[in-house]
Amino acid sequence: MGSQLVNASQIMILSRVVSLNAAATFAIGTKLFTMSQQFVGRIIESSAPGLTEMFVRGDTARFNLRFTNVAIFAIFLASLGAAGLVAGNTAFVVLWTSGAIHWNLACDALLAGLLIATSLTRCLMGLFGLAGNLRPIRHIYFFEGCVFIALAIPAASRFGAFGLLLVSLLTHLAVTTTLFLRASRTILISVKGILIP
Repeated sequence: MGSQLVNASQIMILSRVVSLNAAATFAIGTKLFTMSQQFVGRIIESSAPGLTEMFVRGDTARFNLRFTNVAIFAIFLASLGAAGLVAGNTAFVVLWTSGAIHWNLACDALLAGLLIATSLTRCLMGLFGLAGNLRPIRHIYFFEGCVFIALAIPAASRFGAFGLLLVSLLTHLAVTTTLFLRASRTILISVKGILIP
């Protein structure tokens, strides 16, 4: 849900600050990213019932091991998706639009980084859903949105879609990822098991 809101806000910023053509190009250029993000997000969602049962039973060691394995698998698939985005998204956009839309390879690299970062934070957000305690993370996306809007408007007006994606990635890493990692220490024994592989 959060990724769809971010994508909508990015399109709205581009349409107001740059042009409707830039917003349409952005919407088309990010379709494979959105599809990859939804696919990777299903991994943590499909494993939620079993993980929740382990957490409720108090089997902390097993829960931590299984959650870490699921998160590593999700981030691994996100890395494969990121490589696919860098390798083929530009060609896909050209093929899909019969050359009418030109998409930048640098934007694909930013989308790849954003796919990996959002996959990590989605797993960590799922962790709090499994534990049934959203209190430590309830304001993180609001804070990220405020920082993003403040930085994205000048970046989009100066650099277009590239600036918008760069601000999106940097904001997500600096705000959301950092705060989620800090908050997840209250539930997980260690987050190093997720980050090191």
